[in-house]
Amino acid sequence: MLMLISQTEGETGMSGGASLTKSGHIAGLDGLRALAIDEGIVLAADKFGKAKTVLQIFAIVPLTLHYPLWGMDLQPLGLGLLYTALVLAIVSGSNYCYDFYCNTRKQAG
Repeated sequence: MLMLISQTEGETGMSGGASLTKSGHIAGLDGLRALAIDEGIVLAADKFGKAKTVLQIFAIVPLTLHYPLWGMDLQPLGLGLLYTALVLAIVSGSNYCYDFYCNTRKQAG
C-alpha cells in the first residue's frame, strides 16, 4: 500500500526494484513463518522489524500530502523514510532467516 501512496501524478515514487524487494520480503517472511510454525519454532520480532514498522507509519503522512505544506514539499521526506524502512526490512528479514537457521540446527542436533 505504501508503494502505491508514494506515487504521485507525473512522478515515479518508489523504484520498481525497491517495490519488488519489499514484495519479496513480505512473501519470503510469510513463508518462513509458516515453516517455523510447522517446526514448532517461535520467531519473535526484533528491534529492526519494530523500527521498520514505525518508519512506515511515519512515512504515511508525508506521502499522502501531495501538495506543499507551509511551503515545503514533504514527498522527498516520505520517500526517504520509506527507503530507510526498506533497508531495515532487509536487515530484519536477514535476522529472521538467521534465527530460523539457528533454531532448526538446534532441533536437529
